[in-house]
Amino acid sequence: MLSKIDVIVNPIRMRIIQYAAYNQPVTVTQIAQAIPDVSKATLYRHIRILTENEILSIVGEEKKRGTFEQSYALNLDKINVSGQESNSELQSLVYTILTKLIADFTQYFNGESANPFEDKVFVSTNTLDLNNDDYDDFTKEIFGVVEKYIKLPVKEKGETRMITIVSSPTSQARMED
Repeated sequence: MLSKIDVIVNPIRMRIIQYAAYNQPVTVTQIAQAIPDVSKATLYRHIRILTENEILSIVGEEKKRGTFEQSYALNLDKINVSGQESNSELQSLVYTILTKLIADFTQYFNGESANPFEDKVFVSTNTLDLNNDDYDDFTKEIFGVVEKYIKLPVKEKGETRMITIVSSPTSQARMED
């Protein structure tokens, strides 16, 4: 079995997880329609990895044209990191994602066709001073916007883009404690 981090940070598996999160239960046919740039053989391989690592669970099976089509749902208990005992696991996940972002941007900027303006590359860092209730409202709104756009069908001439949202306390806030 792969580590949870190795399973989740793969770009294709991330896309499958995100699609399943907003549309579960899902079938391979539905995922293939939502992610048409990935072959069905590749999707089956990644779904097998997600299932073997208990990120996806088979929740149904339906006979279609002489074959059985399985339905999958996320195993949220396996994805969510919570509790003090998971600090090192969450730290590893954050560092892995940040390292992958650095590698992706290094590869992008070192490429001959890098055009940040045409490709709409941006970075935004904002510091907010919110109580927990306001912060919860903020994150619900952010993820509501993400959900709205992630559910849109893939469009011809569409461009796959990675949006990463990171939240952390400021070092100043930690020093005042």
